[in-house]
Amino acid sequence: MKNTTSDLPPELQAVTSLLDAQPAVVQEAFQFLLVTTMHEAGKFELLNVAEVDGRGHYTFSGAGEVFSVVRPEMSKEMERKVREEGREILVEEGSLGRDVYLSHRRKA
Repeated sequence: MKNTTSDLPPELQAVTSLLDAQPAVVQEAFQFLLVTTMHEAGKFELLNVAEVDGRGHYTFSGAGEVFSVVRPEMSKEMERKVREEGREILVEEGSLGRDVYLSHRRKA
């Protein structure tokens, strides 16, 4: 997830540095779950899903950019748990509306 952290607020610089130190599989899972959660919140638009070498590649647009993320190799249960934690964090920070959060809790 290598980013230039100088343009980010201090708290995001710390998160970015922490993620950069993680194995690629952790970075990939974080990116996918963050982007798909923001998609659920209406922040990103899903443009395309393609399978490449047996893995899902999702293309989104948002914040004036088009980008792709790869579905990580993780169990459905692990994905559910991590996604739930991510939603709770985004609600606490005000990045995800409580209505979106609650609608997904009812589905689970």
